[in-house]
Amino acid sequence: MKNGEDWVKRSQRSLPTRMPLALSGVSATARRDKSLPRRQPTRRSAHPQPWADQQSPLQVHGSHDFPCKTEPAGLYRRMTRVFVSEGSGAAVHIFANDHCPPHVHARHPAEGWIVRIGFSFIDSDAELLSIAPSTRAPRRPALNRVLGNVQAKLPTCREIWWNTQLTTCLANQWVAALAPGNLRMVASHTAHARQIADAQYQPTTQRLRIRFRDGATTELGPQP
Repeated sequence: MKNGEDWVKRSQRSLPTRMPLALSGVSATARRDKSLPRRQPTRRSAHPQPWADQQSPLQVHGSHDFPCKTEPAGLYRRMTRVFVSEGSGAAVHIFANDHCPPHVHARHPAEGWIVRIGFSFIDSDAELLSIAPSTRAPRRPALNRVLGNVQAKLPTCREIWWNTQLTTCLANQWVAALAPGNLRMVASHTAHARQIADAQYQPTTQRLRIRFRDGATTELGPQP
């Protein structure tokens, strides 16, 4: 028995004095990973700026092209302020890469409404396209002031639209001559109507050069 007891004592002395990693609460994998370089966490900006890699803002008549968060999608788009409507207090802008027909966005931050007003390179009309949201529609006097201001600022609206969009939105439209140098948009079946192939606008002289589908051309003087 004595030899058996000596063997047990020698076996106990040969056991490791440190606790196994699994029992000490540290896994072998974690112990191994301490020798590897730590992975740096990815930092994300709280305010993404998709326009940061674009060119410097375009300046027209002292106005600035700057990003705006549109509603309700929350997308960032570049826009140029045209003017501030007198009497109503709405800021009038033109968005870059906007769609036809030519139009401006009039936004009143305090009252929370946005109206789109269309205009043309052919005549001096300004028409209401939309109001959003409908529950916060502006009062009739304020709306009339915005429409009147857009008509008064038509040369500026046309210049900024042309510089940002590079189109008059007149291609494939039908017009009829009311008088020499005076055209009006009409339906295709109207008598003496002609279809426009292309129209180029010159902001410095405010002249519009039109080329028709039949090959003829005409040029309109400074538009009102």
